[in-house]
Amino acid sequence: MKNDERKTEPPFFLNDGRDMTHREQAYVELLQWGLLQIRNLAYGKHVEPCEIEADHLQNIPSLLEEANERRHECYIRGERDLYLERLRNLRATECLKWAEIYYAKPWRVLAAAAGLQLSE
Repeated sequence: MKNDERKTEPPFFLNDGRDMTHREQAYVELLQWGLLQIRNLAYGKHVEPCEIEADHLQNIPSLLEEANERRHECYIRGERDLYLERLRNLRATECLKWAEIYYAKPWRVLAAAAGLQLSE
């Protein structure tokens, strides 16, 4: 196939070819930052925070095209809060600061999409 014959896709698209919603973009942003954090933690041999980060991210791909609003609420109210609690219990202050910087915006978008207020 010649270069000019290739079908071009938008930078972010889903299985049905439609553009991503703000919610879906927020989930992708969490995955992008989270995978970088896992890499950085692994390079530094910080196993426990790396496991916490992986646990936090594991269900996000299934939320990208999820129509069940309760699953989105469960992420914001349950999984997100558990992630932060586990980091606090580990006293991983650098990871908590990192999450405040890189996850704040996508978490606000997800909370707004679900009609929820974020807990601290």
